[in-house]
Amino acid sequence: MRAEARYPSEIKSGLLFLGNMISILDKNNEQLRKLGIKTIVYLAPDKFEHLENNQDFTCHHFEVKEHEKPIFDIDLVAGLILNVIKEQKGPVFIFDISGILSAAVCVKFMIESNRAWSKEIATAFIINKKYEAKDMPSWLY
Repeated sequence: MRAEARYPSEIKSGLLFLGNMISILDKNNEQLRKLGIKTIVYLAPDKFEHLENNQDFTCHHFEVKEHEKPIFDIDLVAGLILNVIKEQKGPVFIFDISGILSAAVCVKFMIESNRAWSKEIATAFIINKKYEAKDMPSWLY
């Protein structure tokens, strides 16, 4: 049922959730409210006004073009998520249109937050949590 509803995947227990655009189509953002999300990080060509104008969330938009080789600072995005979690500002939800770019950010986050993990272990962990991540192109690493 969760997979069909595209329910966000919990990456770090109660702290980091990974999803895609389908997770935020509900203008009331009920899924995100029930998860206690306080910060939304998203990678998209344009801003989503219904998120930006919502006082319940702090939003961080990183502009990327889908269907091209996206150029964005993966270290900056993963570092932002690490800082928000370290400062205990509440759970973070990350997404992009397809769910693939944000999965790559989560791989980077897992490597940074679990220094003993390799890229392969982190990638396998994220793919286990979010099946769409299997389509991550190798150049995203």
